[in-house]
Amino acid sequence: MAESVRWDNWELIQDAVQSTGDDLLLVVVCFAQKWSPTSLDTAVKVENIRKSGEADRNGAQAFIINADEERGRCWEFGIKTTPAFVFYWKGKQLSVQRLLHDNDVKLTGSFSEQTLLKVIKAARESSLRGVKHFTAPVS
Repeated sequence: MAESVRWDNWELIQDAVQSTGDDLLLVVVCFAQKWSPTSLDTAVKVENIRKSGEADRNGAQAFIINADEERGRCWEFGIKTTPAFVFYWKGKQLSVQRLLHDNDVKLTGSFSEQTLLKVIKAARESSLRGVKHFTAPVS
């Protein structure tokens, strides 16, 4: 299953975050661990979204990071458990509001592909309106 996931490196993400092209793309970063079944399952879902073209159709670039190889990044974002997601728009990190949770710089949890697409759409729609935070459509 881990073989079906393209694991990205942080430099690739930095290039996408700092891109100043005409395309307004949301950058979605999934932190996952290869040894965790739940985390790996989410990484596979994100990979499916990438391969199907759904990320592109929703104006997003999706990346998958091995959290074990990027512990410093995990610490930077306060990620203590995976899977976890961070979002960028025009080089700026977005904050996430989740029902019954405080605003945060990350979204943690395992979700269906349909829910992940709803999260991506919500983040992009808020960003297009100039809002630097969004409400994740998850409980």
